[in-house]
Amino acid sequence: MPSSPSAEDQAREQALAAYAKYAAAMDRVQHAGRAPAMGGDEHTYMTDKARTEYQVIGLDMEAEKTRVTGEVVRTPAVTALDLAGTPPRATITACLDVSAIRLVDAAGKPVTTKTQAPRYVQTAALVRDGDGGSWRVDSVTSDRQRAC
Repeated sequence: MPSSPSAEDQAREQALAAYAKYAAAMDRVQHAGRAPAMGGDEHTYMTDKARTEYQVIGLDMEAEKTRVTGEVVRTPAVTALDLAGTPPRATITACLDVSAIRLVDAAGKPVTTKTQAPRYVQTAALVRDGDGGSWRVDSVTSDRQRAC
């Protein structure tokens, strides 16, 4: 009989699932090039702080009349887990491969951007609501100069 996953393994899986939802939402906003329509289920996988950052990215792209084409490839892993903390916390570190994406203007013409590594490190801080509650992304930082 197979053994049940440990609390740590379950927490890692749940944190990665929350990060995947966050990443998918961010990709949708960047492909659309406009602020997201809030009021969906974002609150289930993002804290207020992360939702604000997410909204600002969309608003900035909308103001600049830019959007992204292509797909980001992410390889996330839970690199820290503190289930005893109040609240419980997790850190996810991901390598983002952005070599296939392009920033374009409203007409679809490429926009010149600052040079960055085609693969760079992103770190997401997650918190869990209570014992056994939902994991939610609280903040995300990207080090676009740190290749992976």
